[in-house]
Amino acid sequence: SYSPKELAEIIDDNAMQISVSSALESTSVNISVLSDTFEPALKLVAEILTEPRLDEAVFNATVQQYMASLSMSQGDAQWLAFNAAPRLFFNNGPYGRDALEMLKTLPGITPDDVRNFLAAYFVPENITIAFAGNLDRAEVEEKLTQFTAKLFQGVAPVRDVAAPAMDKSGLYLIHKPGQV
Repeated sequence: SYSPKELAEIIDDNAMQISVSSALESTSVNISVLSDTFEPALKLVAEILTEPRLDEAVFNATVQQYMASLSMSQGDAQWLAFNAAPRLFFNNGPYGRDALEMLKTLPGITPDDVRNFLAAYFVPENITIAFAGNLDRAEVEEKLTQFTAKLFQGVAPVRDVAAPAMDKSGLYLIHKPGQV
């Protein structure tokens, strides 16, 4: 596995764009590359997912940065409304989690927790791959088959989440201290 500096150099030297985003129901890994770096990019992403380095200092700094950002969000009226709305609509169920609760749970997350998450969820049966570009379909299928073979193997955990019960419609006012 690569240091953050080495990884950045590889991505930059090969004109790759790799990003990861996560939401309540999905995680996306996006790769944008030239056709001649398609295969190296897949190999790199497979390595990132299956053998993440997760240096303790960088990991802890990232957690602290996210917590600081989350704390600062409490001063943003629009963010407060977006955070409160799901709790109101979904009766504080799984779809109505308070994002501020992460301030309590984030400090306890370890690099091993991230590795365990990746091993559980980044399995071929739990992945949808979309492709667009200037490559031969058979070649893409072959490379993607090789890519998924490098991922963790197994069965993704089954999520047993009841359908959310929604509250009645209404007008909700969210108090923000110090605001008129």
